[in-house]
Amino acid sequence: MRPFWKKRPPVERPARPATTEAEVREHAEAVVHAGFLDLADAVEQVTEYFDGDGPPTARVEQIVRAAWAARAVAVGSGSGTDDHARLASAFAALAGDGIVGRMDFTCCQTCGHAEIDDERGPARDERGYTFFHQQDTERIADGRLYLAYGAFDREVAEEEIAGTVVDRLRAQGLTVAWDGETTSRIEVEIGDWRKPLPA
Repeated sequence: MRPFWKKRPPVERPARPATTEAEVREHAEAVVHAGFLDLADAVEQVTEYFDGDGPPTARVEQIVRAAWAARAVAVGSGSGTDDHARLASAFAALAGDGIVGRMDFTCCQTCGHAEIDDERGPARDERGYTFFHQQDTERIADGRLYLAYGAFDREVAEEEIAGTVVDRLRAQGLTVAWDGETTSRIEVEIGDWRKPLPA
């Protein structure tokens, strides 16, 4: 029996499989799809995401550029009002209701709630806010978008803010689900997202 103070021999763990080009392509398409990053930032984001684990950097850039070109064609071939335009119109209407709306805002939900107060105007007369963050942005290609919301002042109920957001989204023809609980985010169905790619 091995004395308790003797270390066990190291366990050899199987090497983690390298990232495949298919995985890089899938992530690149998700990053490019939303249309918030320019090409250089998209290349940087995808490269940093895989952190050297997978194809060489030059190949990752080729994959991102191919995803960008394909997305540009898809955006240009669409017609009519898309879901990005509907969401932008809803956010513009919400501004008139005293609700700040922001897209692709901060890295995560926690930071979004912490920093949204800085988005208020000089008069600081806004009642509440709604936003989706950068992690949500990457999931737009999956057909779902989740909006966080809140009130700036305790006198305003969060249910009231969420209800107004839901009404404005539906008025633009978006399919929305919210269970009425302030612990739940607002779910927006995304079927046709054609935000133009940044120049």
